[in-house]
Amino acid sequence: MILDKVADFEQPPVEHSLWRDSRAAFSRGNYRKTIVDAATATEIVLAQLVKEAESSTKTKFPKYGRGSARGIANYSTWLDKLDDFSYTPHLNLGILRKARNDTVHSGRQPTHDEALTACNAAGDIVTLARDSVEDALAVEWKADAD
Repeated sequence: MILDKVADFEQPPVEHSLWRDSRAAFSRGNYRKTIVDAATATEIVLAQLVKEAESSTKTKFPKYGRGSARGIANYSTWLDKLDDFSYTPHLNLGILRKARNDTVHSGRQPTHDEALTACNAAGDIVTLARDSVEDALAVEWKADAD
């Protein structure tokens, strides 16, 4: 499937590009970029999951009030509270979120371990999201073929 897209000169989804950039930044020792790109890729995936959950559950993400701000923590918390949507927060999501906030808002230089954890967590999240989309497409394709 991926090779077909490459052959057709299609660009990967932005969350995949950001995760790739995060890994490259980590290998160069640029831990600030590692954290920011990993967190951005994660937030994009979570935003996509929120849209998917809104559509499938007919429940809307809050626009105003407590918990209405977009971002990793609020997206994840809202998704986790839904009874009829399958979502489990990544074990290291909190570490990724805190490292991102400390890096962006406090200007703190992330550590090697924080960058590695953030990059790996983002990779898991992006990969799982891609797999669930591909599974859904496979089900749709099978239904269309029947």
